[in-house]
Amino acid sequence: MTKLLATLVALCFVVSCSVAQGDKARTQYETFDLSTPEAAVTTFVDTFHARDYAGLFLIFHPLAQQNWIRYAAVTFDYSGWFNADGDTLQALVSQVFDAFDEGVAEHDVSLTTYRFDAAMILAEENNVLPVDLRGVVKQLNTEMLDNMEGTAAARITVEVEEIEGEVVFVLLQSPSGRWRVYQVLLPNGDETKYPWGVSSK
Repeated sequence: MTKLLATLVALCFVVSCSVAQGDKARTQYETFDLSTPEAAVTTFVDTFHARDYAGLFLIFHPLAQQNWIRYAAVTFDYSGWFNADGDTLQALVSQVFDAFDEGVAEHDVSLTTYRFDAAMILAEENNVLPVDLRGVVKQLNTEMLDNMEGTAAARITVEVEEIEGEVVFVLLQSPSGRWRVYQVLLPNGDETKYPWGVSSK
């Protein structure tokens, strides 16, 4: 009887450990709290403050991830990369591409998360972030939308320290039910530009 009881206790321990491991986040993306639009914005801002721009890219909706590089490639408009223009803008864009030259790069050029990270770090160092969320961000209100891009959507208005006027986060719900950032729209920003809704130069 004692031997049987010990066996049952051991079995319960193994099962409980397996459940605990199953509940544990496996990837960085799974650690992000994207359970509600408000939680997603908080997670996005916290990740921005941590300067983990590769992680930040994962919080963008897939459409925003695709458009960050595709829009620039098609239009040669890199205002979604750097808040700069003219020769300064071209020099910064060249630095991003040079950083991914074969033999120099830490990661393959196809890893857009790290190209995004490189661009954001360069923008930060030169104080030309397309959208600067380094200050205090206060959520004001949430508006749920019926449908956008074929899924549930939300608009969250926020105040950002050092930005005059209200900034709007547009979020879309992914098939898993998690909320992803589709656009961060600046005051007087261009709604056709995403993920960074900056003004047209």
